[in-house]
Formats: sequence, C-alpha cells, structure tokens
Amino acid sequence: FEKLPNQQAAEMTKAAFAGLLGVSAGRVSQMIAEGLPVLPNGKVPVEAAQGWYRANVRQKVEGSKHSANELSGIRMQREAAQRDLLQMDLAKRSGALIDRKAVELAIFDRARAERDAHMAWVSRVAPALAAELGLDLSRLYAALDREMRQHLQELSETPLAELLPALLSPFESWADIAWEHGRVQGDPSRLKSWVNTKLGETWEEKAAQDVDSAALTKRAEYWGETVPPGVAVITAGIDTQDSWLAVELVGWDAGEESWSLDWIRLHGDPTSPQLWADLDAILSRSFLHPKAGLLPLAAACMDSGGHFTSRVLDFTTPRHSRRVYAIKGASRPGLAAWPHRPSMSKHGKKPVYLIGTDTLKEVVFARLAKGEPGAGYAHIPQGRETAWFAEMTAEKPFTKYSRGRAIREWRKKPNERNEAFDCRVYAAAALESLKSSGFDLDAEALRIANIVPNVPQRGQAAAVVRSRFMEKN
Repeated sequence: FEKLPNQQAAEMTKAAFAGLLGVSAGRVSQMIAEGLPVLPNGKVPVEAAQGWYRANVRQKVEGSKHSANELSGIRMQREAAQRDLLQMDLAKRSGALIDRKAVELAIFDRARAERDAHMAWVSRVAPALAAELGLDLSRLYAALDREMRQHLQELSETPLAELLPALLSPFESWADIAWEHGRVQGDPSRLKSWVNTKLGETWEEKAAQDVDSAALTKRAEYWGETVPPGVAVITAGIDTQDSWLAVELVGWDAGEESWSLDWIRLHGDPTSPQLWADLDAILSRSFLHPKAGLLPLAAACMDSGGHFTSRVLDFTTPRHSRRVYAIKGASRPGLAAWPHRPSMSKHGKKPVYLIGTDTLKEVVFARLAKGEPGAGYAHIPQGRETAWFAEMTAEKPFTKYSRGRAIREWRKKPNERNEAFDCRVYAAAALESLKSSGFDLDAEALRIANIVPNVPQRGQAAAVVRSRFMEKN
C-alpha cells in the first residue's frame, strides 16, 4: 500500500505520463512531435507537460466544433472525454479518493471472492462433466478439487496489487475503464466481464443451457413390455405433497444412462394408512428383464420436507434395511450428492439423509439436455402424460456473479410445478446411495449383459435376479 502515490512526481517516463492522461504511449509520442516538452533523458516534465496539454490539446478539442475528417473528430471526442475524467483520475492517483483501510478490506474481500469462485467452479462443472463423459461423479470431483487447490496455491504467489478491483487499482486509469465500456457495451459477454472486473458489481445471465419440454416430448420412445436390456439396477424417487405422492421408477445402465420405467401419482390423505400401503406396494414391485429375469427395486429416496415429515419417517425407518431412505435437500455449493452418514431427527432419532440437491440437479439437468443415446442419456417412454414434461423442465439454472464470485441458482416460475424433476433428482440420489456403499453400476451392467437369457417354461415363474452387492447388503 506504500506504493499508492501521495504526491505527483516531477518527471515521468512517456508510458507513465500516458497513464496519467489516460491515453496511449503512442499518443504521447505524437504530442512530443507536436511540441510537448521532454527532457534530455527522455522523460516528461509533468508540470510543464500538463500546461502544454491544457493549452494545446484541451483548447484544440474545445475550439473544434466540426471536422472534415470523421476519424479525427472521433479522436477529439475521446480526448474530450479523457479530459473530463482527468481531474478524478489525478485525485485517485494522489490518494485523495482512496481510504487505505477500505483498500485493504477490498483487497482481502477480492482475494477471498477469487478463491471461492475457483472452488465453486469445481462444484458447478463436475456434475455436468461426469454426465457428459459417463464418469463417476465422486472420483471426478475429487480429481478436479485436487487440481484446483494446486492451482490456487500457485495463484497465491501473484503480487497482491494485481488482485485490486480496477476502480481501486493505481495501475489502470478511470479514463481507460470508461473507454473500454464504450467498446464492449454492445456485446453482452464482454460487458459481463467489464461489469464484474471493472466495477465489481453483480451480473446476472440467462441459463447457460436450456431444456425445452417440447423437444423432450419428441424423444419419447417405445421399448416394449419388459425393461430395456441395458437396465442393471432400479431406483425410485418420491416427492411428498399435501394430498398426494409423486413416484418415479428409474432404470440405470452403465455410464448412468437411464430409462423412466414408471411415473405414478398416488392421491390420498397422508394421514391415512391406505396411501402408505399403496406406496409400499409400488416399492415392492419387480420388473421383468429380458435377460436377468425379475429386477427388484434396489433403493428409494423420499422427500421428508413439507407438512408430513413425521409420517414420512414413520414409513421409511422400518424399511431402512430395504434401502428406503428419508431425505432432506440442501442447497449448498459443493455439498456431496450423498452424505457419509445420516442425520437423526429431533424426535424419535430416526435417520434422515441430507443430500446435495444443487449437485444432483446439475447432473439431471445436463442429462436432460444430452441429445444422443449413450452414457448419461435419459430415455422417456411413449405415452407419458404432458404435465410430466412441463414439470421435468420447470426449473432452470442461472449463474449470478457477485464481486467476481459465481453463484449458481435454480429457479422456476411461481405457477409452475416441478414434482417430476424433483422425483428424478431423488431417484439419482438413491443411485448415489448405492454407489456410496460400494455398488459398481458399470460392473453390474456388464455382468447382466453377459447373462444367457433364461426363458421360463409355461407356468414357471421368472427368477428374481440379485447382484452380489445386493445379496451382501
């Protein structure tokens, strides 16, 4: 901070004097050729040079109303604007407009914001990359996190002055900042950078990618009465409403390619035993697989928020050994999709799993946007109700920038419903619960793919196939 100038130097290099005026070094050379004073050592005597500048450049600009040369007129307009900002620039450089304590706090806040923005990048891109490349999210996140921390360690060696916001920096003039705004104001992408870095203000952008319900509808396909051959495991997501439950059953293949096997709305009174008996019947179903026989449900996650938390816990706790879990979503950057251990409810000490909903939403949304079958692709059956598509695409991701820090937010219009999207997020959480216990989806998919189909004889029931993981757990 000692290098912030308190008084103006008697002489400057051409580059330093150009910075003082807010013009280029080339322009200073032009003015020297036109008569701007210069010392034998090549430096510029500041006071005499400023006097020459006021008497010649400023007077010339102010006395010129028209120019036959349009380019020359544009240059004079620029110099007039630079003249208007000169006094503020000089005051800033002299320290008159800078509170040193405020600068110290600003530098600290900026450095912390830069660190948080870098770490938030890992949380933001890891789910999308995992979905696109068909990689394990936990392993990819760990690798990116490790590399980013190493990168931040290297950045820590950056000189502190380079972390200053532009308006506080003694290395960039306000005239240059204003001139740059004129160049970028018509380009939203460059204007965003200018607002974030020069002003240190918030910029809000539209969703980086969009998932359209109409386009999603066109992807509906028919795969027959049995589940598709690629399905290796089935999970369920359950959303709780005041007068009904929403349930989606999802089949998963290698690379977490998925098929929506069923979508059910269970209407009824959550205080009545019948609704919960109907839900238990759904979660007890098995699906006929063309090679593996009958596949049972492997895991289910049920939203415990809302007005019926105690009813949800009463349902899930005795079924915990069947991997029917009560969950609660948390929107915190970097929160793991599935926790290492459950929390316990205040009353009754029943297990509740705190899941990283933002992390899971990034994965689900990226997969809905994926256009080609393969790892991460989401298959949709023909005959699915129209409302499901609207609910599946109701939420959109937005990135909000505050002081250089990217803040990811999920929003939907107040009148839109999103139960289908929530159920898919919860079904994905159920898959994460299996993976956290050692389940290898790709290995299980390969095992089933190598099974020789066992077609039951007339009157013979199909076998229920369980993986070695399911048998051990």
